[in-house]
Amino acid sequence: MHAAAHALKGSAAAFGADAVAAAAQALEKLGHAGAPESAKAGRAQLEREFDRLRATLRAEGIGRGRRSARPSPASGRRAGKKKTGGAKASRRRR
Repeated sequence: MHAAAHALKGSAAAFGADAVAAAAQALEKLGHAGAPESAKAGRAQLEREFDRLRATLRAEGIGRGRRSARPSPASGRRAGKKKTGGAKASRRRR
């Protein structure tokens, strides 16, 4: 639990989700202290903050249920186009 809360704290902080990061930090401390009963309350607080963040993101049009017309940055291609292999593959086909 300590490691998972630590990772979530860092991700939330990098994203600017301060309330989620603070709740994750509190849960991280409880996990490090080995306080399982207190950790239940910490987990509940983290879930509440995460739900608030999710609602805010959805209200802004970010998240599931809304698809962007723009291509995914990871794909580097437009949706629906097949990867052709690039210039080297074109030269080989000649």
